[in-house]
Amino acid sequence: MVSPLRVQGAAALFLIVFSSVPGPAPLAARHPDTEEDLQARIEREQNPVKKAKFEVRLGRVKLTQAIAAYDKGDLDRCNALAAAYLVEMKGAWQRLMGTGRSAEKKPEGFRELDIALREDARALDDLAHRIPYNDRGPVTEVAHEVDKLHGEVLAALFPPEAPSRSKKRSAPSGVTRLLGFPAFGIAVPPRGHGTISALAESRSLSLVATEATPVAFLQTKKSVLTNDEDDKLREEQDPAKRIELYLAFAQDRLDRFVNFRSKPADPNYDTGEYLDRLLGEYIAVDDELKDWIEYQYGRTGDMRAGLHALLERGPRQLEQLRQVQESPDAFAHDYASSLRDAIDDLTDTLDGASKALADQEKKFGELKREAKADARAAKEREKEEKKRTKEEKKLRKREQKRGNPTESDDD
Repeated sequence: MVSPLRVQGAAALFLIVFSSVPGPAPLAARHPDTEEDLQARIEREQNPVKKAKFEVRLGRVKLTQAIAAYDKGDLDRCNALAAAYLVEMKGAWQRLMGTGRSAEKKPEGFRELDIALREDARALDDLAHRIPYNDRGPVTEVAHEVDKLHGEVLAALFPPEAPSRSKKRSAPSGVTRLLGFPAFGIAVPPRGHGTISALAESRSLSLVATEATPVAFLQTKKSVLTNDEDDKLREEQDPAKRIELYLAFAQDRLDRFVNFRSKPADPNYDTGEYLDRLLGEYIAVDDELKDWIEYQYGRTGDMRAGLHALLERGPRQLEQLRQVQESPDAFAHDYASSLRDAIDDLTDTLDGASKALADQEKKFGELKREAKADARAAKEREKEEKKRTKEEKKLRKREQKRGNPTESDDD
């Protein structure tokens, strides 16, 4: 089955892997990867970055196969494929490192690996919890290695910055409350305080806002999602309802971006960087949403209610983004690229969602018609069975009546 949704944007499987050029491609050109095709592409490709991207996609095919194997009850094959997946991901990482490129300045390839490992970690965790405790060791070990590898990739993408010699005042107590920051605990990063390093070091969001300590901008290590959001996703396995969760997460980031953009800027804090990071989070959430739709589309999960919600709310988010683009502020140059990516990313999401919904309406409509036909047939069979039983009962009564001796027969 051809998947209609194409992952595109600054950040992009869950078990569906990424056209003649590795990485994002138009939705209409999107086809499911096959192991044979990817192997051939890897052998032909001379560019190490593109080759690494293909290896990432091949790894994700292996992981898809591993999960499918477990679904069929073949744990040994599942373990072997999970190990093969890890080999591909480590190979892609080594190939990227071998180029000598700076992941921070030239993130192509590294970014795709980061996104893949983040999504795959969740998939492996879900798979491990499905396997009986005494048998889950191999998959758990792969999950551990993936988490470790992801940490290395993040460290390359977000290396520690040298402290600035300039002295900027720390944020006064309660500055985040006065500026209207939400409970997520994200504050505008002061210039020159090594905020990027916090991204690779912290697993949870926290706030530091005292007289002696500068406000730190801390993000999740594995994802832009908070622990609470991760918990909500883990608890909600319904394909459609998960889409609505992602929509809510994305809207939250967009609301914070729009609200903060409207506030007076403090020259002591890097407002442009903060706005850019919020858009980066928005893009990452949208990419996770697309990964989920791709995954469920391949598994024929019923996403119709969620897709309807996406097609209702998504255009409103797109309008918000375009309004920002049409009314640039003093910090527009800091987030212009991310804003374009967010608009392109969401446009692709809506295009893919429209196609996915059309396909699902058709497919589930056919299934519903088949179910109705089966129900009618079952009802007819039941009716015929009742009729036959009733006729047989009448026949037995007549036979019994004819066979019973009368009083005159006894005389």
